[in-house]
Amino acid sequence: MKPTLFFSGIAPLWPVKLLLSLILIVGACLHVFQRELPMARILTANMLILTGAFLELWHYRILKRGAGALGAPAQLVTRGGFLRVIRHPMYSGDVVMLFGFALLMSHPVGWGVFALFVGVVLGLCAQEDQAMAKQFPEPFAEWRKHTWRVFPGIV
Repeated sequence: MKPTLFFSGIAPLWPVKLLLSLILIVGACLHVFQRELPMARILTANMLILTGAFLELWHYRILKRGAGALGAPAQLVTRGGFLRVIRHPMYSGDVVMLFGFALLMSHPVGWGVFALFVGVVLGLCAQEDQAMAKQFPEPFAEWRKHTWRVFPGIV
């Protein structure tokens, strides 16, 4: 029996996404404890973090229920939540959540890591779009015509 790695079978950008997320989260925690931030920034950041987490968990539930498995879906899920408008609402949640952590960190390094994170997420979206187009050619092509990748009106 051949041993498998933890990250085998997933997109190569996933470990990068995870690492960048951890850097932002740890950096934000360190910065919050090292200096006093304005209450408005803390409240805004926390609202972004909670909103992003809610978006991710809500759409995880929708996709898991509709497709069976996220890595190898049995069918293309195009309804429920924000799926009528965007193709990757879980990544939208990630971006909103990590924007909150970058806001808490409030440091040029944090904003740079956040920008890299957004680039990695867009790369993951492109990879997943290709996989869905291959697995569900006609339904995906139709869905793609009417949806944005991550944020309506932006990307």
